Parts: sequence; structure tokens; C-alpha cells
Amino acid sequence: MSREFEEPAYIQYEWVARGEAGWYHRYTEDDVTSSIPTDDWEFGNIYLSEEKAYSGSRCLAVQSMVNSNSLKDRVEIEVANWSGDEALQFGQTRYVAYRLYIDEESGVFAKHFTQVWQPNVAAKVPFTMTFVDAYDDWRWEAAARSFTLKSVFASQTISKGQWHTFIFQFTPRYTEINQDGEIRIWVDGVLAGTYVGPWGEMPGHVWPDYDPVGPAMSIRSGLYAGPGGVFHPYQGLYFDDYRMGTSFDEVNPDAGRLEFEAENGELSGGLQRIAHSDASFGWCIEEPDGMTNGTGFAEYEFELDEAATVHLWLLAYGETGNDDSIYVSMDGENHRYCGLPQGTTFSWKKIWEVGDSDPLEYSLSAGSHTLRLTRREQGARIDKVFIQKPGDLDPASLTPRNRIELEAESGVLTDPFVAVNDPGVSGGQYLSQTNPSGTGTADYDFYVPTTGVYNLWVSGCGTTGAMDSIYVSMDGSLRISCALPVSSDGIMLWKTLTDWGGSTPLEFDLSGGHHTLRLSCREYNFRIDRLILVKESQSIHP
Repeated sequence: MSREFEEPAYIQYEWVARGEAGWYHRYTEDDVTSSIPTDDWEFGNIYLSEEKAYSGSRCLAVQSMVNSNSLKDRVEIEVANWSGDEALQFGQTRYVAYRLYIDEESGVFAKHFTQVWQPNVAAKVPFTMTFVDAYDDWRWEAAARSFTLKSVFASQTISKGQWHTFIFQFTPRYTEINQDGEIRIWVDGVLAGTYVGPWGEMPGHVWPDYDPVGPAMSIRSGLYAGPGGVFHPYQGLYFDDYRMGTSFDEVNPDAGRLEFEAENGELSGGLQRIAHSDASFGWCIEEPDGMTNGTGFAEYEFELDEAATVHLWLLAYGETGNDDSIYVSMDGENHRYCGLPQGTTFSWKKIWEVGDSDPLEYSLSAGSHTLRLTRREQGARIDKVFIQKPGDLDPASLTPRNRIELEAESGVLTDPFVAVNDPGVSGGQYLSQTNPSGTGTADYDFYVPTTGVYNLWVSGCGTTGAMDSIYVSMDGSLRISCALPVSSDGIMLWKTLTDWGGSTPLEFDLSGGHHTLRLSCREYNFRIDRLILVKESQSIHP
């Protein structure tokens, strides 16, 4: 399912108002071509916008109005109804993705903007994404909810005035005694939250005719303010490229994005791969001294599924006017003399030929193509290459990565540390030491993109209090005793690591560049699935 909000547009939307008796009333339309007409919209509005479309010419706009006494509390679109073919069903996994733009003038009043609903009475909505109070410092918060429990498992700042990409994985499960499942959230290409645990309503809290093995939940997006009678500041959201499917790649609007690490190209003629502390993954390419102009080059092969007009972006810099240019050619054409950003740090630039007023533009057929970047001046440094197809987000507007994610079993292991097969965990394996004798180690060499203080999150567990700890050290420092979550049934749980018995998260002051994390055995039979180093200022929970 994909809804791009272009003509002809089919949009099933829902506007729900809290009535005098507390009931909700739903109004639906099949074909929305302009602002939805209403004489009594005190809370919000929904319409097709041609002002902010991410791709194509239109997107869906949702607005909540400034008001202080309205009993109406939401305006929303319903992506999948629990009675329809696209419903979120127990025992199945659905992925949902969309682009989201927050109007610069928006103020926050703890409004939900995405929910998963379940037929029930007097119960909690199973999943909510909420903007929390902070007028300038916008933040979203994700919560899994059951009849008695609300678990906030992820929170992250988000900027207004630019497009962001959200992807959700929903896997609800139902047994005779409880309802649980998994939720994962990716924001701008980065895993921002994972939850495993109770989720949804217990038996007996749903409608009498509710069939737990049939279609169970609906997925909705919009604006939900809660009870009326209080002041609501204006909010404006724009949704585009709304998709739902059964795999991550099926819904990912950035699938097929043609972005390359510059150093991974085919380098010839003396062009060099060099270490650089500010480059992504610690490497870039540079044009060294002593080379002849037009000799050293880097080539990048790529495929297009269909014909497209593309543009070229480079993450690069030259420090002066004497080292800020290269030659560019596509598919063997004559090369063009093009400028790079001038300065001392990498920045993105849409590339155009020197003396031309418009960016380079290539009309390419479906099939294989080759981009060549050729030396023109010494000292020019290039970190990333991006070939922009229609609908691709400008790379300069993407959120920077301030987290390092590691599969625990992917480290360099020494006996008796082992990778244990388990199809239910990330990557199909987890790290453990099943032998009580000996002390194993796991080393992880990783690259830090931005200098800062980082906390270490672990997805793991010990099945008892005698099997729930490890030692942690960074870059050869003294090892620190740390406790893992205790889970008698072996379910992996997220925890930010602290010193043994302490409550303050471990802090690692890391410079940009390469570092080594070591885990070593303190108690055997622990289980560790994933590790994430998160920049402290980001407050991003896994």
C-alpha cells in the first residue's frame, strides 16, 4: 500500500470529535481534492497541500487550531482499519513509513501524531507517538501501552522546518493469558527505538465479539490533543510518501538511494584513500601533491531501475581557492570543471560546472552507469558521493548520526566467548559465555563521527542475579563492573549501563575517530544481543 497524495487521490481520513456524552463520532470521505469542508471545525483541519510536498506535487496537511474551549480533540487519517484487509493482525509484522514535516510556527501541547488502535472499552491505546511540551526544543516520545502499563521506550529531539523519515515495525502477539509484541522505530535512517514486552489489551478488556486471531488493530496518523476545555497552540504537520507493507525495504522511501563512501570507489592514477577524523567512517579521498591534472580519478558504478534525471552532490571541501575543484564526467562524456565547497570542514554541495548558473543534470536511461571524479587541484578532499534521483531528500537536510550500533556477536571474540544462534534476536545470534571456566573477551573497533560524551546501551539479560554482569573497558582503560537486566525467561531488555551499584550512566568522552570497546566475562551465561553508543546530548533511547 502506498499513498503519495497525487491525482487521483484516494484518502480515507477520520475526524473524531468528543461529544457531550463523551462518545466519539467518525466522519469519512473517499475522495479528497481540497480542504475538507466543515462548518464546525473548532479543533483542526485536513487538506491536500501543494506548498510542502516532499515528492510529486501534493502532500497531506493536518492542522490543529488555536482554541481554548473546544470539546473536539483530534483530526486524523486512518491508514489501516481493524476490519479491513490491511489491518495489523496478531502474529504478523507490518511496516509503516512516512515523511513528516513540522511547520516552523507550531507550538507543542503534548499531541499524539501516530497511534495504533484496538477495539476495546475503557482501555489504553496500544501505541502512541507524541510531541511533548517544549516550545522551541521539539521532542517526540514513543510509548507502548496496555490496560495498566505505559512504557516510554524512546525519545528524541526533532527539528522543525525540514522533512524527516519515520519507519515503524509493529509485531503484535496474543496468547490466552496476555498480549505483547515488538515495536521498532527508525528516524532518518537510524534505529531510534526498540520495545519488546506487554503491548495492547488483556483478554476481557475488549469488545465481546472481538476475535483475537482476526484483524485486530488499526494504524492512524494526525493530531490528537486529549480532553477539550484547555488551551491548544497551533500545530501544523505535513505527511507524504505514506506506505505500509510486510518488509522494511518494501516501505523504506529511501531504498535504492545512490549514496557512496568516496573511498569505496575504484581509485586509479594515484588518487589516495586517507584517514580523516571528521570524515564518515574515518576515511576520505584526497588529491596529493606531485600529480598531473586530469590523471588520478575515482569511479562509481550504479544501476537505475527506470530512466531518471539525476543531480550530483558531494560531501567535500578545499581549504583555499587553489584546491577546491575537480573534473566530473558521466558514462565517458567529456569531463566538466566543477567547484567544491571552500573551507576547513566537510559540507554538502550540489555540484555545477564553473561558469554555469544551474547544477549539473544528467538524463539517464534505465540500466548501468558510471560516474567519474578526476583530479584537478591538489588538496581537494571528498568524503561522500550522492547521486540524487527525483524524490530523494537533499543530503544536507538529513539528521546527523550521533549513535554507533554494534551487533554483540560481531566483535573479535576470544574463548570461551561464543556466538549463540537464536532466530528471535537481532542478526540471529547473541553473545554469551556458556563455559563457567575462563574469561572471554569481545573487542569492537568502531568509528565515532562526532566528538562528545557517549553512554552505552545494551540489549541483553542474565537469567538470574548470579549471571547478570560483565566488565566494560574503553580504549584500554581500567575495566568497570556493570550489571545487565535480569530476565528469568531470557527476553532481551534494553538498559543504559552504569557502574556496579550506581545509578548514573557510564560516560565515555570520545574524540572523533576510531576507538575500541572491550567486554569481558565477570559471570557466565549472560546474553547480549546488541550494543549502542549514544551521544549524551541526544537523549535517544534504543
